[in-house]
Amino acid sequence: MSGDADKPAQAEAANGPSSGVESSPPRKRRGARRVLLNICHLAALAALLLTVDAAVVSEKVQPFYGWIQDTPVEHVGAYVVGVVNRLDMACRRFAFRLPLFSEEARARENLRLRIEESRPTHLVLTTDRRCVFGRIAAAEQARWVIVPMQADESLPSSLRPEDISHAHTIQYPPIQLFAQDVRFLVGFPAHKPYLLYPYLIAAEVPFDQVYAAWGILSRLREEFAKTFGPVFVSHPEGAAYVCLFGSEEEYLRRAIEREDVDLERSIGFYSQTEDCLYVYDRTQSFARKSIEQDLVRVAELAKAGTSGRDEDVDSFVAGLRSAALAALRSDIVITLRHEGTHQLAYRHGVHSAEAFEHLWLIEGLAQYCETTPFGETIAPRLALLRKAAADGELIPWQDLVDAPARTGFGTLDERVGLAYAQSWLLVRVLMRPANREGFFNYIRKVQTMGPADLGMARSMLLERETGHPFLEIVQEARAEL
Repeated sequence: MSGDADKPAQAEAANGPSSGVESSPPRKRRGARRVLLNICHLAALAALLLTVDAAVVSEKVQPFYGWIQDTPVEHVGAYVVGVVNRLDMACRRFAFRLPLFSEEARARENLRLRIEESRPTHLVLTTDRRCVFGRIAAAEQARWVIVPMQADESLPSSLRPEDISHAHTIQYPPIQLFAQDVRFLVGFPAHKPYLLYPYLIAAEVPFDQVYAAWGILSRLREEFAKTFGPVFVSHPEGAAYVCLFGSEEEYLRRAIEREDVDLERSIGFYSQTEDCLYVYDRTQSFARKSIEQDLVRVAELAKAGTSGRDEDVDSFVAGLRSAALAALRSDIVITLRHEGTHQLAYRHGVHSAEAFEHLWLIEGLAQYCETTPFGETIAPRLALLRKAAADGELIPWQDLVDAPARTGFGTLDERVGLAYAQSWLLVRVLMRPANREGFFNYIRKVQTMGPADLGMARSMLLERETGHPFLEIVQEARAEL
């Protein structure tokens, strides 16, 4: 009996308990699960600490920032800020490229028609030897009647065959608009869209001004690729965006809305997030209105205080007006080249997506490319530097190079212009043939910086990568003055 009674117990021991309750997991599995949970907890804690560190560094939250300033903790935080900026930009641009919704798809067809209508069909040489862009408005007995598409009050509203010396038909490639192109143009419903490869332009100005801007940017693009091609990281596909405003008032409204920086006194800017260059027609600016008011007062005073003929006064004032307008148009060219350089530098990775460049490099490079050819002497800028050097008011070169980009030049108040000028001179010196390869090594290094590199002063990094002592570079710049 006792032997038989033991059999169920033995069977239960062999086959496990007969109840419906499952056995607990093996000890090894419980240990692995515990280790995994601990790793997850530590990772979450590390992510939280990195986030807090990045926030403190980005916003300079006191007193915490004072505790970590110039320590490895600050450098790690700055690196995290850069990575977050890059990811944020990548996510925004990815969303911009998502397939179009049905309403956006319908908008694309409308935009194609608008681009087609905005294109001049002919380039005409008039009998008085002026080049005019226009579209055929009518045909009279197989002869063209062309409507000009440019702002020239001296031109008639239409050009008839007797006004035309020669006419050339303009051929265009097929219009292709990607999702991001549609979303860009939809944001400017009052602007005319122009597709002039490799630029997609939304403009409130006549076609001749659009074409002139395209020409300036295209020449800049060719020269930039020729000069800085060795440090290109990427060759982006798709059009680069440009927005041309017809008035300063509308430009400022858009600028203040779209950028979280002070642009109230700007005459143009480049938005890295949108990959768009914004500029306005300086001849329709508040400065132009002020100039006209001054010229009226000059004319009145001159006519009241001289016995000369009024015609002579009017001629003199007309000369002043012409010179002022030429200066304003020159401002447009310089702004397009300056902001266009920012666009090219970020599109091709000459500047890093993390924005680890200090402001002297970003702004110095853009100013270097303002002239044709690059790096030509800019007399007013050099005069400003020479006066500051003579007065002992130059910003210390090491302070200029080591100042992080996020602090900006705005903290310098009235010396902002001097900071820009010194940045231009420094880049100009570094772009000399004897220094160029070392300078390119520095740019390549900044493109791939890690947390440890952020702890090194940029003046020391510049010295290491160029192979020239920083003092020698400064002395070379001073020799210009």
